[in-house]
Amino acid sequence: VQVTNANGCAAKDSLELAEHASMQLSITGDTTICIGSNLKLFANANNARTYTWLPSGTLSNAGINNPIASPVDTTLYTVNVADIHGCKASDSVWINVAPLPTVTILADTLMCSGDSTLLSATAVNALNYLWSPSAGLSDVHSAAPVATPAFTTQYVVTVATQYGCIAKDSTIVTVNTLPALAAGTLDSLICTGNSTMLAVTSPTAIAYNWQPALRLSDPSIATPVASPAVTTNYYVQVTDINGCSA
Repeated sequence: VQVTNANGCAAKDSLELAEHASMQLSITGDTTICIGSNLKLFANANNARTYTWLPSGTLSNAGINNPIASPVDTTLYTVNVADIHGCKASDSVWINVAPLPTVTILADTLMCSGDSTLLSATAVNALNYLWSPSAGLSDVHSAAPVATPAFTTQYVVTVATQYGCIAKDSTIVTVNTLPALAAGTLDSLICTGNSTMLAVTSPTAIAYNWQPALRLSDPSIATPVASPAVTTNYYVQVTDINGCSA
């Protein structure tokens, strides 16, 4: 540049403009996380001197290239970067916050040894189910498997959404043992017109049922008197306070 004053005196000077390479910025892609989770964001730019993320309220440090984001709802994060020459670049990323599923399971269950019971879980937004432990279950991936445990077991169901968000619930299946019983009398031989007393011993029994009931003094007691007209096989079923029978 040359400047000249009113007297015709002139002076010159010059400057050189250096062109700096434009900044190349890469950033985390749009992502979905579960509510309550966090995610490490990442931005990288050649020759970057400063990073500024917005909004900053849910970031661990808005002034670094890899802050941890803990959004409570879906948020658009924008990063602005600058180098030592003042060249700038910016980019944005959506973090979608997905809700957790909700799961409800049937209440604790009582059953007798050898029986089965139906478990049932109801979930909102769930894509799949997984029950554990698997022992005694008809299908660990079913919402309603049939359980036949050999002993009292706590079953836990885990449900997951399409985004991997999970929720859990559990139920206890209590397995009651069958009542113990022993015949108090062996097979008997009587003469026509005579009687004999039947007997069964069961420490936990509260109810008895002898069959056939015909020609028994009382089929609902432990020691009925039998007066059969012909040779007869008698069967007894005892039931305990838990409703379990043998």
